[in-house]
Amino acid sequence: LHGLVCLSSRCLSRIERERERDFERARFNCLDTR
Repeated sequence: LHGLVCLSSRCLSRIERERERDFERARFNCLDTR
């Protein structure tokens, strides 16, 4: 449940697309967008 960290559906879609590939980077982008 990494999506829990990001409440934005846009962020969730991005994380799912990269899937562990750039999960750390996507998470950072999500927090920044928050």
